[in-house]
Amino acid sequence: MKRVYPVIFHKSDDKIPYFVEVPDLGAMTQGTSLENAIEMAREIICIYINELQEKGEAIPPASDISDLKVDDKNAIISLVDADVDAYKRKMEVRCIRKNCTIPSWLNDEAERAGINFSNALQQGLKALLGIDNR
Repeated sequence: MKRVYPVIFHKSDDKIPYFVEVPDLGAMTQGTSLENAIEMAREIICIYINELQEKGEAIPPASDISDLKVDDKNAIISLVDADVDAYKRKMEVRCIRKNCTIPSWLNDEAERAGINFSNALQQGLKALLGIDNR
Protein backbone atom coordinates (compact mmCIF):
# COMPACT_ATOMS: atom_id res chain seq x y z
CA MET A 1 0.00 0.00 0.00
CA LYS A 2 1.41 3.35 -1.03
CA ARG A 3 0.24 6.55 0.60
CA VAL A 4 0.93 10.20 -0.18
CA TYR A 5 0.60 12.92 2.45
CA PRO A 6 1.35 16.63 2.47
CA VAL A 7 4.35 17.36 4.67
CA ILE A 8 5.75 20.59 6.09
CA PHE A 9 9.52 20.98 6.31
CA HIS A 10 10.65 23.77 8.65
CA LYS A 11 14.26 24.90 8.15
CA SER A 12 16.18 26.31 11.07
CA ASP A 13 19.72 26.96 12.25
CA ASP A 14 19.52 24.13 14.80
CA LYS A 15 21.99 21.24 14.93
CA ILE A 16 19.38 19.16 13.07
CA PRO A 17 18.13 21.79 10.63
CA TYR A 18 14.85 20.29 9.42
CA PHE A 19 11.77 19.85 11.60
CA VAL A 20 9.17 17.77 9.76
CA GLU A 21 5.40 17.70 10.28
CA VAL A 22 2.82 15.34 8.80
CA PRO A 23 -0.33 17.19 9.93
CA ASP A 24 -2.84 14.53 8.82
CA LEU A 25 -1.19 11.97 11.11
CA GLY A 26 -0.12 14.31 13.89
CA ALA A 27 3.40 13.01 13.28
CA MET A 28 6.70 14.85 13.64
CA THR A 29 10.33 14.00 13.00
CA GLN A 30 13.61 15.69 12.10
CA GLY A 31 16.20 15.53 9.34
CA THR A 32 19.84 16.46 8.97
CA SER A 33 19.38 17.55 5.35
CA LEU A 34 16.38 17.98 3.07
CA GLU A 35 17.02 14.55 1.57
CA ASN A 36 17.24 13.00 5.02
CA ALA A 37 14.12 14.89 6.13
CA ILE A 38 12.16 13.43 3.21
CA GLU A 39 13.33 9.91 4.13
CA MET A 40 12.43 10.55 7.76
CA ALA A 41 8.97 11.76 6.66
CA ARG A 42 8.49 8.54 4.69
CA GLU A 43 9.54 6.49 7.69
CA ILE A 44 7.27 8.31 10.16
CA ILE A 45 4.30 7.95 7.79
CA CYS A 46 4.95 4.20 7.60
CA ILE A 47 5.39 3.89 11.37
CA TYR A 48 2.14 5.72 12.11
CA ILE A 49 0.14 3.78 9.53
CA ASN A 50 1.55 0.48 10.84
CA GLU A 51 0.54 1.42 14.38
CA LEU A 52 -2.96 2.39 13.26
CA GLN A 53 -3.35 -0.87 11.34
CA GLU A 54 -2.16 -2.93 14.32
CA LYS A 55 -4.73 -1.19 16.53
CA GLY A 56 -7.44 -1.69 13.90
CA GLU A 57 -7.95 2.06 13.59
CA ALA A 58 -8.82 3.97 10.43
CA ILE A 59 -6.02 5.53 8.42
CA PRO A 60 -6.64 9.25 7.97
CA PRO A 61 -7.03 10.39 4.37
CA ALA A 62 -4.53 12.87 3.01
CA SER A 63 -5.51 16.52 2.97
CA ASP A 64 -5.32 18.58 -0.17
CA ILE A 65 -1.88 20.20 -0.18
CA SER A 66 -3.43 23.56 -1.09
CA ASP A 67 -5.35 23.52 2.22
CA LEU A 68 -2.14 23.73 4.27
CA LYS A 69 -1.30 27.22 5.46
CA VAL A 70 1.93 27.97 7.28
CA ASP A 71 3.17 31.24 8.77
CA ASP A 72 6.80 30.11 8.64
CA LYS A 73 8.46 31.78 5.62
CA ASN A 74 11.26 29.17 5.69
CA ALA A 75 8.82 26.26 5.50
CA ILE A 76 8.54 24.00 2.48
CA ILE A 77 5.24 22.24 1.87
CA SER A 78 5.46 19.18 -0.32
CA LEU A 79 3.89 15.80 -0.95
CA VAL A 80 5.74 12.75 0.32
CA ASP A 81 5.01 9.22 -0.79
CA ALA A 82 5.48 6.22 1.47
CA ASP A 83 5.35 2.52 0.58
CA VAL A 84 3.97 0.99 3.78
CA ASP A 85 4.23 -2.62 2.57
CA ALA A 86 7.88 -2.20 1.53
CA TYR A 87 8.62 -0.65 4.94
CA LYS A 88 7.01 -3.63 6.70
CA ARG A 89 9.10 -6.06 4.67
CA LYS A 90 12.26 -4.08 5.43
CA MET A 91 11.54 -4.09 9.16
CA GLU A 92 10.58 -7.77 9.29
CA VAL A 93 13.05 -9.56 11.55
CA ARG A 94 11.45 -12.99 11.48
CA CYS A 95 13.99 -15.62 10.47
CA ILE A 96 13.28 -18.27 7.87
CA ARG A 97 15.21 -21.52 7.80
CA LYS A 98 16.89 -22.40 4.49
CA ASN A 99 18.95 -25.51 3.91
CA CYS A 100 21.87 -25.42 1.52
CA THR A 101 24.45 -27.91 0.39
CA ILE A 102 28.17 -27.13 0.26
CA PRO A 103 31.17 -29.35 -0.50
CA SER A 104 32.61 -31.22 2.47
CA TRP A 105 36.04 -29.57 2.12
CA LEU A 106 34.41 -26.11 2.27
CA ASN A 107 32.48 -27.07 5.40
CA ASP A 108 35.70 -28.31 7.05
CA GLU A 109 37.57 -25.09 6.20
CA ALA A 110 34.70 -22.90 7.41
CA GLU A 111 34.39 -24.77 10.70
CA ARG A 112 38.18 -24.52 11.29
CA ALA A 113 37.93 -20.77 10.65
CA GLY A 114 35.01 -20.45 13.07
CA ILE A 115 32.69 -19.11 10.37
CA ASN A 116 29.06 -18.51 11.36
CA PHE A 117 27.24 -20.06 8.39
CA SER A 118 24.02 -18.11 8.88
CA ASN A 119 25.84 -14.78 9.09
CA ALA A 120 28.05 -15.61 6.09
CA LEU A 121 24.99 -16.49 3.99
CA GLN A 122 23.19 -13.30 5.04
CA GLN A 123 26.23 -11.11 4.27
CA GLY A 124 26.79 -12.86 0.93
CA LEU A 125 23.16 -12.44 -0.13
CA LYS A 126 23.19 -8.78 0.87
CA ALA A 127 26.34 -8.22 -1.18
CA LEU A 128 24.84 -10.00 -4.20
CA LEU A 129 21.65 -7.95 -3.93
CA GLY A 130 23.47 -4.67 -3.31
CA ILE A 131 21.78 -4.16 0.06
CA ASP A 132 23.62 -2.09 2.65
CA ASN A 133 24.46 -3.75 5.95
CA ARG A 134 21.40 -3.36 8.19
